[in-house]
Amino acid sequence: MRNSMPAPSLTDKNSNVVIIDGSGTLRPVVGGILRDLGYRNVFALKSLSEYLSYPNKYQVAWILTHPYIADPVTVFHLLKICLQDPKLRYLRITVFFDDSEQYLIPFAFSLGTMSFHVGTLSHNSIRNDLKEVISMARSDRSDIAIAARFFRKYLMSREWYMDRLMMEQMLLEGVDQSSEQLLNTAEAYFLTGQEQEGVSYLYETLMFDNSQEELIERMANRYMGKSLKECRNPIKKDTCVVIDSDEAVRKPIAEILSKLDFRSVMEFEDGLSALEFSRKYKNIDLFVTEWKLKEIPGPAFIQIVRHELEADIPIVVCSSLLKDKDEILLKEVGVNKVISKPIQARNFIASILSALKESQYPSELSSKEREFRLKLKSAQTQKAESILNSLLVDSKVPRGKKVLLQGEFALHEGSFQEAKRLGQLAAQIMGYGTFVLNLLGKACLKLGDHENALNYLEKANSLSPQNLERLCAIATEQSAVGRDDDARKTMGQVLEDAPNAAFAKEAQLSIAVRQGEHQEASNLLGNMDSSDSLISFWNSQAISHVKQQNFLQGIEIYQRALRNLPPGYSDNRSFVRYNVALAYTRSNQLKKAATYLEAEAAMTHSPVHKKVCSLLSKVLKSLKTGEPIQLQGSEVNIEEIPRPSKNFYEVVNSPIPPGGRFLWGLYSPDQAFPKEIMSAFESDEQSQAS
Repeated sequence: MRNSMPAPSLTDKNSNVVIIDGSGTLRPVVGGILRDLGYRNVFALKSLSEYLSYPNKYQVAWILTHPYIADPVTVFHLLKICLQDPKLRYLRITVFFDDSEQYLIPFAFSLGTMSFHVGTLSHNSIRNDLKEVISMARSDRSDIAIAARFFRKYLMSREWYMDRLMMEQMLLEGVDQSSEQLLNTAEAYFLTGQEQEGVSYLYETLMFDNSQEELIERMANRYMGKSLKECRNPIKKDTCVVIDSDEAVRKPIAEILSKLDFRSVMEFEDGLSALEFSRKYKNIDLFVTEWKLKEIPGPAFIQIVRHELEADIPIVVCSSLLKDKDEILLKEVGVNKVISKPIQARNFIASILSALKESQYPSELSSKEREFRLKLKSAQTQKAESILNSLLVDSKVPRGKKVLLQGEFALHEGSFQEAKRLGQLAAQIMGYGTFVLNLLGKACLKLGDHENALNYLEKANSLSPQNLERLCAIATEQSAVGRDDDARKTMGQVLEDAPNAAFAKEAQLSIAVRQGEHQEASNLLGNMDSSDSLISFWNSQAISHVKQQNFLQGIEIYQRALRNLPPGYSDNRSFVRYNVALAYTRSNQLKKAATYLEAEAAMTHSPVHKKVCSLLSKVLKSLKTGEPIQLQGSEVNIEEIPRPSKNFYEVVNSPIPPGGRFLWGLYSPDQAFPKEIMSAFESDEQSQAS
């Protein structure tokens, strides 16, 4: 069995430390300090090229050097090689910048620098910096925390507060959920003028670790001039629902949540009981659920909650039974956090508070994406558009992601052809992932292109087979192309997991209507609990035809709905009549539109009375004057973002996990990389050095 050598450690005073100094200015000061600090093996080399040919380069723990930006091999060559070579991934690099080289500092940290020193080589300042690095390493602070501490100083000195906020968010999201990091994030929000978010993080810190109360109060007074106790806690905490069949797990979770000041914590051992409670009780602020549930599968439970209840309620999955293949579905159904069992109270609290906070103030790209989709799902169009606009102007959001989200918004707004075009463009940029396939499938479905819709949706299903709403769409499309046996089989999969889900009933209704089974359709309509579900169904069936100017087909669907609606559905009838009138208006059959509108206008308690009166006024004016009625949809534009060069793109997309090398993957400068760095990455010296 082959023994692997341990990675060189900065805390081991016998480790090799190399000073690279061609000018001779660095060696005497830094070498003397390191020896005074107890390092026994301090060597000096004249250039980075010499280090790369150094026979013991893999046994070096720490390099201290200048950037050497004009040399054939620069510190950026070395950083790139460290990203690519697993043996050098843990090499610590401290860079000494002249005043004229300060513009390179953000790029050095984004590519894996540990610490820096800038300006005059003052003995005391260098000694203090190096002692701080060693002290943090000895106290088991992570490499990321060390780099963040030093880079934070630089960002503060430049007053680059937005950059600092971005870095703190990334650190908190995936790396460091300590009370110290929560306070750093709170401070970054205060510095960027986002007081409400800062208060939220201070409250979270207090709940997470009440021993920090003095520091919290100090920060509150510094940035707001008042105590935190004078500020309203912005994190909602009404009712939490906990679902887990194992009482030994469920009870401790409920106890922890009770300490977080939830007004009530409701416990359930199966998903069906939890669902029945949730349908009756509306003031739920959080679900904490196992992935594998009794009575109803966890994925089905979550999808029903998202479809039937408030779509953007935070959902945390607490399970040890998740598999890699579940990851896509977790994103699709909008799970806010995943916590592994057995739970650790401190990390559990941090994750819960983060989920609550991110649902109110989404800051990370993944959180903003999720909130954008949930706002669309719950028809909060204005809020969804606001989130989308913030992502479109963010240079750190990849172009493909922007195009995809624009396409999803276009689909929601009824611009189906534009949604399809954007979906195809997103596929060219980022490939056929599940969200791209969903967009293309839904757009083709709305456009009446059943074969392509089915093709895209089935491909998405092969990647994530437990998405029940997508299975319903597949079943309806299978029916549309005459594959009735396949449709019944697909619906059987849905009904096995979620027989009473509204989206399952809607799909059954769609298939019954398409096949002309009017009695079954009428029975299904009579058994549906939610008029909103009916509205959603008829609108989704007819709107695609109307948008494509297939007015006769759209009107026929609405009229079929009126024939099949059971007695007592007056609100639904009003909605359908208004849509029929709208379709007649768009097809310039204004007299027929006026007939429907005048009849509905007499119903003063109609839920669409204002809309009816407004449209009727326009129709009557057009009939009198001959002026056409303009009904315009929204337009969606694409923002062109230049893509980095191939070599550099390959480096920053290497398989190292974010933060796997200091701040790499956790911080990206807003500015384009300077040509000096890009030329270093693209030159032949790199491959020669490797």
